[in-house]
Amino acid sequence: MAPLEVVKVGKASSLRLQDCIVEAEGSVIEVSGKVYCSGDCIFTAPLKARSLASRGGDIEVQGSLRVKRGITVRDGSLIVAGDVEASSISVDRSMRAKGAKAEDISVGRRLKASWAEADIMDIGSVVDCRRLHARSLRVRGYVKAVELRADSLDVGGAVSCSHLAADSVDVGGSIAASEAEVYKMSVGNTVEVKGMLKATILRVGGGARVGGGEVEKLSVGGALRSSGSLKLGSADVGGALRAQGKIEVNYASIGGLLEAEAIDSSGKISVGGFVKASKWIKAGALSVGGAAEARYIMAKSISATSLLSDYARAELIEVKRRGRACGTLVADEVYLEDRVEADVVYAGTLEAEEWCTIREAHASHITLGDYTRVLGPLEYTEELKLGSQVKLATKPRRVGEIKFPKPPELGG
Repeated sequence: MAPLEVVKVGKASSLRLQDCIVEAEGSVIEVSGKVYCSGDCIFTAPLKARSLASRGGDIEVQGSLRVKRGITVRDGSLIVAGDVEASSISVDRSMRAKGAKAEDISVGRRLKASWAEADIMDIGSVVDCRRLHARSLRVRGYVKAVELRADSLDVGGAVSCSHLAADSVDVGGSIAASEAEVYKMSVGNTVEVKGMLKATILRVGGGARVGGGEVEKLSVGGALRSSGSLKLGSADVGGALRAQGKIEVNYASIGGLLEAEAIDSSGKISVGGFVKASKWIKAGALSVGGAAEARYIMAKSISATSLLSDYARAELIEVKRRGRACGTLVADEVYLEDRVEADVVYAGTLEAEEWCTIREAHASHITLGDYTRVLGPLEYTEELKLGSQVKLATKPRRVGEIKFPKPPELGG
């Protein structure tokens, strides 16, 4: 390859260059009109021009680049040691600069800079910037940044940043951030936010890990794990939802396990597997395919295969076939399907199907199915119906009133 021709320029009305090194007669190369380059061109000093266009080579500026109108690099790359400013920047291959500012930045491959600001940014492969601000940012590959702010963020691959702030986020792959605050986020694969995640709408196709968060509408296809507390409007999680702190949610549908220090819900919680809290579970309605475990469980209605608690209070409690109810059940109505084992029941109405075992029964109306056993005291006020082969350890006692025990004091 022949050596590049050296050209000296001070001030010029326009420049037409081909495969050359441009040196400044002073400290700056200043062109009042257009600079057109063919092949590889190197500017050894800062460059100012009305517009810059090139074809078939790389443009290198060993200083800053200031262009009033547009920069267009066809079939080549743009390398700038300092900052780049223009009304628009279009580079077919890659662009590297200290900083970049334009209304419109389009790079076919990779953009690498300490900072970049644009109204519209369209990058073909990779963006690597410490500070990245855009109204609309579209990247077909992945984004790496420390601070990422955008009204609209559309990334085909992955996003990795410390601070993410955006209105609309659509990522085909994964997001990893230290903290994030968005209005709407849709992620095809996984989300990992080490700190707080705040979102109005969050949809994740795979799993998610957060340090804590507030989400109004949450949908996660896999599992969601939080190292802190979660405040949710509605939650739809296909796998497990685990939080080391407290979960507050209006409505929740969990396919697998729901686990937290404490769970508060004003609406319905539906869990396909198990729900577990080290302190309490409070809900409008609680429906569990497996077991519900907490020191204290309170809801308008509770339905579970097993209830493992010191105290459970509801208007209606249903324990499913072959289930287990540990602790004290207190409800207006308690319904035990066949072969359920229960400890202590206080109810307005208690109905147990066949082959149940109850340690204590205290209710106004009691109906016991065939082969059911009561191992301790049985008290009623209004009605007692016994099926065949019912076994009672003590004689039933009709009393004037059934006094329901008070819930425990848990605090926190």
